[in-house]
Amino acid sequence: MKFVSSTAIITPSPSSPSSSTIIDSLSSPPSPPLSTDVVNWLSMFLAMSNDDRSRATEALIRTCATNTRQLNHIKNQIEPYFQRDFIRDLPRELALHVLKYLPASDVARASRTCRYWYETCNDILLWKRICQTKTIPLKQLPTIFDETVDNQWKRSYACHKHLEYVWQHGQPLPEPLVLRGHEDFVITCLQFDGKRIVSGSDDNTLKIWSIATGKVNLII
Repeated sequence: MKFVSSTAIITPSPSSPSSSTIIDSLSSPPSPPLSTDVVNWLSMFLAMSNDDRSRATEALIRTCATNTRQLNHIKNQIEPYFQRDFIRDLPRELALHVLKYLPASDVARASRTCRYWYETCNDILLWKRICQTKTIPLKQLPTIFDETVDNQWKRSYACHKHLEYVWQHGQPLPEPLVLRGHEDFVITCLQFDGKRIVSGSDDNTLKIWSIATGKVNLII
């Protein structure tokens, strides 16, 4: 059984698609044509209420519970829909619209997810808005962040936070520890204790890092 493709879901149309249109999209190449029995079953499924669809789906899964191959097929079909990178999939303007509601600290953390998120989260207009919200002026003079932060508005924010930290603690910010890995992939899980950091990614690897050195001790 094939699920409706994402293209069929997100493509706008003048009116709601009919059952036959959705079924046709399921049987389009490269998938083999659906049998008459499957097409009839899908027509009945699409005519159901949402509650009945949920119960029918649960019954289908229970029916396949004794067949590992069928369960794996269902899992492989469903899993990609829960692994979508919404920042990458959305138009850049909409992604930035979502990010602008985050506090600056969360935007900075999000930029560490992958290279694409880094580029999006470092958008100059995004950081300009963050600075203007905090009434932080643009720094025109040289700063200690000139060699590490290209975005001038983000650099202005970093200078402001650094000065704030020094006033509160009487000492400069500690040097950041950069952990480089999972390039161009999304970090899907992160755990840490006082000595180690464990990161998981959709590149199907786990990496165990040393907090003291910032280096990878083990890749699984």
